[in-house]
Amino acid sequence: MHLVQSLKHHIGLVVILLIYLTLATAHSLVVPLTTGNDEWAHFLYIRFIAEQGRLPATEAERTEAGYKSDAPPLYHLLVAATTAAIEPTHLLRPLDTPRRYLADNIVDSYAVVHTAVEQPPYRGEVLIWHLGRGLSILFGAILIGLTYLTSLQIFPADRRRALLSAALIAFMPALLFHSSVLSYESLSAVLTALFLLVALQTLKQPNRLRWWIALGALAGLSIATKYSAVLLPLEIIFIIWLSNQFEAKAKPQPTPQLTNPPTNKPTNSPTPQTLPTPQLYKLPNWQRILVAALAALIASGWWFGFVAWQFNTIDTQGPVVGLLQPLLVGDASDTTSVQVAGFLFGQETVANDARPPMPRNYPQLLRSFSESFWAAPVAGQFVSFLLPLGYSILALLALAGLWRVWRQSDRRIRLILSLLLVHTFLIVPLLLIRVLLSFDPREVAQGRHLLLPAASAMAILLVWGWDQWSSKLSWLAVGGLLLWTIIGQLGWAVAVYPPPIPVWPQPVMAAPAANSQGTTLVDGIKLIDVSHRTHSDALEVTLRWESLATIKADYLVELSLLDSAGNVIGYNLSQPVNGRYPTRAWEPGDTIEDTHLLPLLGDLRDNYRLQLRLLTRAGEVVPDTETPIDTVMLSTTAQPDPCAIWPPLDNWLNARPLRPDATFTVVSAEPPRLELGADEASTQNPFHSVGKFHTFLVGPDWPASAQFLSGDTDCGPLTFDIPPRNFTVPDIPQPLEANFNNEIKLLGYDLPARRIQPGQRLPLTLYWRGLAYMGEDYNLFANPLDHDQQRWGGYDRRPRDGYSTLRWVPGEVITDPFGIPIDANAPDGIYTIDLGFYRPTESGPESLPLFQDGHPIDQHSLRLGPVKIGGPPPGLTLTEVHPGFPV
Repeated sequence: MHLVQSLKHHIGLVVILLIYLTLATAHSLVVPLTTGNDEWAHFLYIRFIAEQGRLPATEAERTEAGYKSDAPPLYHLLVAATTAAIEPTHLLRPLDTPRRYLADNIVDSYAVVHTAVEQPPYRGEVLIWHLGRGLSILFGAILIGLTYLTSLQIFPADRRRALLSAALIAFMPALLFHSSVLSYESLSAVLTALFLLVALQTLKQPNRLRWWIALGALAGLSIATKYSAVLLPLEIIFIIWLSNQFEAKAKPQPTPQLTNPPTNKPTNSPTPQTLPTPQLYKLPNWQRILVAALAALIASGWWFGFVAWQFNTIDTQGPVVGLLQPLLVGDASDTTSVQVAGFLFGQETVANDARPPMPRNYPQLLRSFSESFWAAPVAGQFVSFLLPLGYSILALLALAGLWRVWRQSDRRIRLILSLLLVHTFLIVPLLLIRVLLSFDPREVAQGRHLLLPAASAMAILLVWGWDQWSSKLSWLAVGGLLLWTIIGQLGWAVAVYPPPIPVWPQPVMAAPAANSQGTTLVDGIKLIDVSHRTHSDALEVTLRWESLATIKADYLVELSLLDSAGNVIGYNLSQPVNGRYPTRAWEPGDTIEDTHLLPLLGDLRDNYRLQLRLLTRAGEVVPDTETPIDTVMLSTTAQPDPCAIWPPLDNWLNARPLRPDATFTVVSAEPPRLELGADEASTQNPFHSVGKFHTFLVGPDWPASAQFLSGDTDCGPLTFDIPPRNFTVPDIPQPLEANFNNEIKLLGYDLPARRIQPGQRLPLTLYWRGLAYMGEDYNLFANPLDHDQQRWGGYDRRPRDGYSTLRWVPGEVITDPFGIPIDANAPDGIYTIDLGFYRPTESGPESLPLFQDGHPIDQHSLRLGPVKIGGPPPGLTLTEVHPGFPV
């Protein structure tokens, strides 16, 4: 009964929490795994702890556990403990092999290939991931409740303000995002919000030892969750000063009114519950500091002790550097920490020197900060900048309102306001340091770094400030955030993110085949099932494939519906899953569900034959793949609009534009075309035409939009999502053409240094052009050879920092700068650089031949140079000169 009464008393908070939980759960289910900031790294850390039952204790284990495994582990330990009973079966496909980058045109190196294993029912790794997201959502709900309680702690009789503050946090798009993904952000926000609530209670009872212990413990736990809380101990010092100021003024106060009757505005004055109660015994400041420090040390010392014990380098770097460097540098993924360590200890003590910072564009950084403070990107893009700009202006208006509070209030109100402001902006010095020192300031200038550590204080301050202008302003702001969250964050995510690719890896079986075929079309591709469904104007055909081996070419699937005379009355041509999973991306054991939509044409009232063939990327029929697969009975009449494209782009606001390798079909008596630019050379004709069925294949060099014309009819624009590539040849210092296997063309090189010392790196930039879609992940070798053809250094690598040749497209220009390591024992002399490509095989590397006039020649590499290493070669320098013609 008491619980029911309490719920009725706080029914507004219950409604806010229910709305938040609904939105956050929906968002968690909609956005793909790895969408959150560093979410893949957080998962690897959690998975390692869940599998091993402990933290990674060696550098090799940290590498296995991901680049976040040197971060404080409290959140990861909690998630691992919550999911300990689940067997973490490895079902996900990280991008650890180049072939996987071909799926869905993936460009995010920290993502995974999103396959059908991510769909319900969840199991293994996927279940662990979603339970971890659920724990983050729970922390988000706790944060909302703490914001509500903190506001009531300051304004006990003003429930309206508490509800608005809680709603502001609950409905902010950024908080919805960060509290519904696998990340330590929500737990960190909960601990710092609880710290603020305890700080207010400490000001009321400054001589109660338990509050100082709680402050220290919460500071320590916050640091053990995320290093950004490292300044909370300084806030404790500030709280001690505030408590002294409150105690100096502590005396009975008249109870203020809850509202100002003439204006009906909420009062700025906290009630006496916020003020300290006079105590007979005053706890000395040194005791407050001591107990808080001990509590913080106990709460976080276990982590620092573990790092110091397991990862110290005292033997090589001494006690100070050897203990501090593992904490500051870790795996060197945080360039700011590396810069700080280099400044404190000297660059020679840092194993991985930080790269020089990128140029700073401060207006762009400010915009990025504003956007990421209020919301989170959806598929890498924010909504219109007008929304974050408008709310940033509202935030400045709230600050102006707080200035009015400051000017009109007594010292006690100012002290409480000071606590909220200090708590809000405590992290700003760290953010400024990171912006100045980080390699990429865009990684640091993110509003979440300010929002989440101070979420509760910030919400209270915003509502407090807006109330100075109008009591309706907060309602409007909160309502606008709710609409933004529903439409611009969650709704846009629903529209933009495609479902996982319908691929089941070998450990997870798809649903059993309904009409087993068992037809092997080419080596590695087996058709195991066919089903179809008839629509009024189209035939939907679902093929189920099995991958038997690695496939080195991309094939297009042609489906034709034929009448008794052999006329095509329905047609579709596309890569599997319409380009999202080309055959080069298939892995042995895969089961692929591949749905095609065939537009129909004519008055169709008979049985029709469904036929399948495979085509190459060039549109040529693959021999011996023509296969009749089904008979279809139709009773319909279809006359497609010549401006319609198949499959239809029926997604909301064209949120999923066509990507490279996707196809679309136009049914028209007159050949359609796309105008990619203003000149005639930019006209794109169909890739393949059969009768009135015309198919376009989206190319990697297409613009973001094109005008679609069917005959003389302007059908309007089509939009495309084309990942950035370079097709323009830059100025090349040393032009030199060489053709490797008719797949890769060297355009030239730049060898800026022709003299170098042993042990150094020889700078070299190569310029390549792709000539074909390649089925191999070729390695490039660049080896310095002396006059006896002996190798002295060099190394094998993928071009351009791991940009596999599997991902190159015809015509793409790749600029490839790197440094060739020279052996420290290389003898003085004149060297050449032996350059070429090879494919790794079980029997050893096979070098690619050079081609000339379209035919291979008996040469597998070329030489660049000459380059002088060290001093003159022995025997070349003359000690005496005897000129033949005296001058």
